[in-house]
Amino acid sequence: MRPILALCLALAAVPAHATVVTTNFSGTIDSASDTGNLFGGGSLAGDTLSATISYDTSQLNYNLQSGYEYYTGGGSNFLLSVSINGFTVNQTVSVSQIVAQSAGSDTEFNIDGFSPNPTIEFLLYALQPWVAGTINQPFELDSTRSQLVVVSDEAIFFHAAASETPVPEPASAFLLGTGLIALGVKRRRKAA
Repeated sequence: MRPILALCLALAAVPAHATVVTTNFSGTIDSASDTGNLFGGGSLAGDTLSATISYDTSQLNYNLQSGYEYYTGGGSNFLLSVSINGFTVNQTVSVSQIVAQSAGSDTEFNIDGFSPNPTIEFLLYALQPWVAGTINQPFELDSTRSQLVVVSDEAIFFHAAASETPVPEPASAFLLGTGLIALGVKRRRKAA
């Protein structure tokens, strides 16, 4: 029991830094017309949209400009995905750019996938003010604002039904699992 507790404390003392950040979120579509028939065709207003953004921060090139920062990269370390009506468009981006900026009261988080097609582009409004250098942290959407995602020139406006759900990095998952195992061992010893 003591070695497990010591391991838990040691891991808790070391900050967990994930290089891969994955953000899942869902929302209700305000307006969109699926003229390209990517999501079943017709008006998508009122339908549910879910999306995933995943990128490896260790594989992105960082640039800081006045008032905003941007990251460029691509390859299998960058994934954009949008699902509507059971239809899903996935894109492993070969050329991408993330731009984060705080313009007045708006904090914009732009994610552009330039290649391959279909091109997916997110223009999202984050809940909190953007802090430079925090690309390795999942962001939360401002649920009061209409968000925008463009899939192959199809503009889809939606409101987030809930805050994004960050996927825990392996270190946090391991720490939680180790803690649960320690509790199970302690209970079993008390029962004996």
